[in-house]
Amino acid sequence: MTYNIYQPAPFLRSLIDVYWHVSGRLIEPEVIKLLPDGGINLFVNLAEDIISTGFDTKIKHGEIYLVGPMMKTDLQILRNEVLLFGVRFRPGAFSYFYRHDSLDQLANQFHEWSRTGFSDLKKTMLHFVSYLDQFYLDRLLTPKHSVLNFVSDISQHVGSQSIEALARRHFMSERQLERIFKQQVGLPPKKLVELDRFRKAFAMLQSRSDQRIEEIAWDCGYYDHAHLTNDFKRFTGQPPSTFILSDFSKEIAGESM
Repeated sequence: MTYNIYQPAPFLRSLIDVYWHVSGRLIEPEVIKLLPDGGINLFVNLAEDIISTGFDTKIKHGEIYLVGPMMKTDLQILRNEVLLFGVRFRPGAFSYFYRHDSLDQLANQFHEWSRTGFSDLKKTMLHFVSYLDQFYLDRLLTPKHSVLNFVSDISQHVGSQSIEALARRHFMSERQLERIFKQQVGLPPKKLVELDRFRKAFAMLQSRSDQRIEEIAWDCGYYDHAHLTNDFKRFTGQPPSTFILSDFSKEIAGESM
């Protein structure tokens, strides 16, 4: 099974993380772990049904899905033929292309997507990158209140700032900040801070096997390693010492961090 990623057009890269494509034929079922990333995915399944155990749903053949911002790890069971095409939006960027009352209604859920436009992807598999570039460039519209500067600020100060400080630095009340995050990110700002800090710690745990967990916890803004362990259990369901990714899941996790 292969997992390919493609960069969008330069003008879209601050909004769209990657386009992605998974394909292959499996002799035996394979379980992959998808880590929470705070972004929104839109994808189409063109092969066998896939079981999402983390969200207790079936990803059906021929259907288009929107996956809201995830706050927990999903285990997906792939069988036989696998063929998926998708788009991963950066946190806060989905509202540049689609209008929705409030994205917090989509968090931690799979939604069948029936809006027009994206369904044409099924007819353009050989040229889906150029198709998506043109599709999203055509519908790009900056929202009245964008949170991208806030999201960038959170990423630059991983685990080391309070929401009060974040709001004050951008001349906004905490209540206003909470409201636009729920609308445009789908998560409260505090949750995105916690998730960003966890993902940094996870990446360090994967790449620095010789570094003590206490040191990683401190580097990522945790009070101590117990708090990091608690976050690991909250986001993955397992402590750091027992959480193991398959080779394929490592490829996905490594690319998205």
